[in-house]
Amino acid sequence: MISFKQYLNETPAEQQRLLTDVERALNTSVRAASGLNYITSAHWSREVGRPLFWSSQESNNLRVAMNTLSPPLRKTAVVFALRIDDTRPATVPGPLSASQLPFDAVVIVEPVNGDMIAVPSLRQPLKSVFSSGRGSQSDAFRINDIVKAATRNIVFYARQHHSTRRG
Repeated sequence: MISFKQYLNETPAEQQRLLTDVERALNTSVRAASGLNYITSAHWSREVGRPLFWSSQESNNLRVAMNTLSPPLRKTAVVFALRIDDTRPATVPGPLSASQLPFDAVVIVEPVNGDMIAVPSLRQPLKSVFSSGRGSQSDAFRINDIVKAATRNIVFYARQHHSTRRG
């Protein structure tokens, strides 16, 4: 049995492990997207607190998505934002256009309790997926579910892109 002091020393290492596992899974999930038409690069940026380069609407929608976390834990949450250099024409109509299929996904990880929130599109922050850190599922299954939910739009684009190129 470990003492309380030893428990406090181990906790930041476990929190850091959760963050690195999530970051590794997210980066792996968008690796194939870099070779698609109109997408020159795709990566996840890691930010703590309020991101400075976001518009006020994106910040407000992020705040709406983070409302499921308790107020003191919102300050410790780490935000992973999907950054894609997208050159799709905005005026082309269709389900794969930039206006119809946004690539503005966000994953919020709260390392203290292990809670995770996946927001497939910041334009619709209420359509998010929440995974509680308290439960019987292991971190690997929870991370897999969150990554699938967060990369829903890019996976749809990739599947449609490949099906249209073949035909």
